[in-house]
Amino acid sequence: MNLEIIKSVQRENPDRFKEVDILELFKTADIKSWPTVTAICDGGSYVEPYSFDCSPEVYIKFAKKDLAEATLRGLVNSVSNSKRAIHCSVDLVFKTFSLNIDKADEQKYPDKKGFSLKLEILKDIGFVAPKILSKYNKIRNKVEHDYVKVTKSDAEDALDVAEIFCEMLNVRLANIIDTFELTKYEDEVTAHDTLDECIVFEFDSDVRQWIGLYHEKDVPTIFALIPTGDLSRIATQLCLNHSHNAEKSEEGVSKLLNALGKK
Repeated sequence: MNLEIIKSVQRENPDRFKEVDILELFKTADIKSWPTVTAICDGGSYVEPYSFDCSPEVYIKFAKKDLAEATLRGLVNSVSNSKRAIHCSVDLVFKTFSLNIDKADEQKYPDKKGFSLKLEILKDIGFVAPKILSKYNKIRNKVEHDYVKVTKSDAEDALDVAEIFCEMLNVRLANIIDTFELTKYEDEVTAHDTLDECIVFEFDSDVRQWIGLYHEKDVPTIFALIPTGDLSRIATQLCLNHSHNAEKSEEGVSKLLNALGKK
């Protein structure tokens, strides 16, 4: 259920939905009194990734054509297009989930700027480990800062890293469930039998934001747009890692509770 549908139903039946801010939603659900908080991600569909006119795959193709020229210009252009593919992949994730660099990120990683800071943010969420790009960065520095002639071997290595990195991010991005629930019950069977006592998060690919919904019997379902920032990142982390990394999933729940002041 996306925001447009909710708003449409709300216009026709004002008693069906009530919009609140996210803190009021959690307060109404009384999440602080829950004995435990469990995240369940076993339904819904997949998040629809953002798309650019030129995708990472386009720049990979350019890099391969440049490499095939086997001239100095071709090799330099190949490294540059490998770089564009990598940057494009990272920006796709940021655009998909409306991620931004904020002051807290700059304080946490004072020695990181721009693209390198984006990598650290994606690492924190669970998308990527920046170390995979160390070999590529050495080659890029030779071309962009040391102005050294790039070799065919260098260009091939840069392209290999770009292909692996872009495919890795693409696979992760294509397998993120767009719905999860927070429940006070530890087992999924009990949780599914008590849907009136859970908070549902759904990602709206049109507005690129998470929506939180809470329903109690005989009262309007309340909903809230989750602002971009910590809570939005936590929601993304929960859905990304629930199937891939149980430890990261638990970390996401813990971060959520800390953000709400429960711990």
